[in-house]
Amino acid sequence: MTAHRVYLIAGSARDSCFSLIRYTHFVMKRAALLATAVLVSLAPAFTQNLPRQAPEQIIHLPDGKTAQVSDYKGKVVLVAFIITSCPHCQHTVELLNGIQTDLGKRGFQAIALAVNQDAPNRLADFYQKFKPTFPVGYCPNTDLPTFLQLTPGKRPLAPLLAFVDRKGVIQYETDGSDASFFDDNEGEHLRAEVLKLLGPAKK
Repeated sequence: MTAHRVYLIAGSARDSCFSLIRYTHFVMKRAALLATAVLVSLAPAFTQNLPRQAPEQIIHLPDGKTAQVSDYKGKVVLVAFIITSCPHCQHTVELLNGIQTDLGKRGFQAIALAVNQDAPNRLADFYQKFKPTFPVGYCPNTDLPTFLQLTPGKRPLAPLLAFVDRKGVIQYETDGSDASFFDDNEGEHLRAEVLKLLGPAKK
């Protein structure tokens, strides 16, 4: 399988494909990617002004309806900005499917927003292939800098994740350049951040 990473640069999406990189584990894949000249110069993509209130974000749904992140206030929300063709984003969605099923009853809500320009035409196939157990919509990629407070001039990698607590405050965020998060144990990292915000289960 060819390692594939998607950059989001200044409001536009650009695919960066690294051929001839074979991998068995995500750790090997991340190491290969981080060894490239492109990522050597990569700095953190976020200002990391945390915690902070999550700004409003409109979610355009495939059925033509819209929702807002604030509609889920009172729940722990993970907002994932994705590219529908990005294998890493697809993998994250698959992991979130299980976490949503397991923790939804405790007040967790995952939301994915596709930011590629052709997302409105791609979501039907995306739903059919990955069968998300949570809303997957789309938004303009120009929404990213406001919601995530991206550092000007830095190049975030998809997927980009924001963990929002029950009061609508972003407590943690990361992007695909974080090899310590997006490794073989990504599912465990996702679940741990969600559980941290959910708190102890009620008896």
